[in-house]
Amino acid sequence: MRPFWTICERLEVLELDDIDFELSWPRPRFKPDTRIDEQRKPASQPTASVRFPRLQELKLSNMKWKSAHRQLNHLIRQCPVLRILEWDIQRKAAPVDLLCDLLEVDTWPRLESISISSNINIVKDDQYCDLLKACRRPLRRFDIRREPMGDATFEVLRVFHSAAIEMIDLSDGPNDTSVITVEILTSFPALRILKARTVRARDIIDNNRSWVCRGLQELAVFIDMEFPDDANNRRFTKEEIKQCRSVFVWISALRELRVLDMLSPLNVKHVVSDVPVTDPRHWRNRMVPLPLRLQAGLDLLDTLHKLKTVAFYGGKHAVHMKDLEWITKHWRSLKNLQGWWWIQRGTANTARHKYLWSGYQKFWLDIRGISSEGSGYDEFSENVNTIEDVWSSESEEQTN
Repeated sequence: MRPFWTICERLEVLELDDIDFELSWPRPRFKPDTRIDEQRKPASQPTASVRFPRLQELKLSNMKWKSAHRQLNHLIRQCPVLRILEWDIQRKAAPVDLLCDLLEVDTWPRLESISISSNINIVKDDQYCDLLKACRRPLRRFDIRREPMGDATFEVLRVFHSAAIEMIDLSDGPNDTSVITVEILTSFPALRILKARTVRARDIIDNNRSWVCRGLQELAVFIDMEFPDDANNRRFTKEEIKQCRSVFVWISALRELRVLDMLSPLNVKHVVSDVPVTDPRHWRNRMVPLPLRLQAGLDLLDTLHKLKTVAFYGGKHAVHMKDLEWITKHWRSLKNLQGWWWIQRGTANTARHKYLWSGYQKFWLDIRGISSEGSGYDEFSENVNTIEDVWSSESEEQTN
């Protein structure tokens, strides 16, 4: 192990995954107070050289064989120029108090990103609050993995770190992230990346505050229109079209967007439900997506000239060529257009030209340099004869 520790002195990035070796060997070259064991806070900072003098990024995962206290003292604490910390705490005891003490004495003056995960919920909401308050300067990123961000933690993040936070990831939180998502959009001006599960259209529309994150470059959230149903032969009403256009108006203000992802937040097949995800009664399939249609207000997004990736959930509604033509004309930087649909069992081959995963539309996009890789469908069984679209023809593209 001596060669490993020697190499560590030159490393700038280190990732340890499921590693089992003696962290205290060779003997640390700093002089801790020997009267204090690892379970208590340090009396002072290291007084001599450290193991990782150049390390800026440290990721620890599946370190279940070593206590979190030993990881903190023998690894994390040994990185004086640490900028990014990703820590997967596997043991039952989390040294949050010790970590807070080290933050308060500015052990890591360059620290700007903290991501903490725990699969046994050993870090509580009030402890996350203490961590955020202990930071000597605003963080650019703070993530809680595998569990939702509590209200108290979010409030501390908003009050003390909103001016600097560039990324918030709520994708490991509850399915309903609507209220907190709107609050983030109106409170974090430096935000560049936002990932959440779902946001309700009515919460966007009813909001009376401007979105302040005008520099947002990536938005990943499913927008649920909450219409009465998403039947494949139903046309939207005038009021529903009005709501769609209102949502598009809000999105159109995000002129720096490179990624608009309204699909991946729905990838939640692991969520426990009384019915399988392939059942139309599953909660995921009852949500009605924001339609990428000119009739619904797609033309309002002609301000998003920097878009490179767009992903959307099409539900049971096929794709119209005139919408694709508009997209390729106005989003000149687009490289990937990905969609997912919910189609009747046994019709995938006959309907493939109406979607992006194969057939004419895929070919049409390919020759224009736009990939549809990642597109696909789920099947359902229903007593219907055809897979009709919301608007099945030009003449029918009129609201009721």
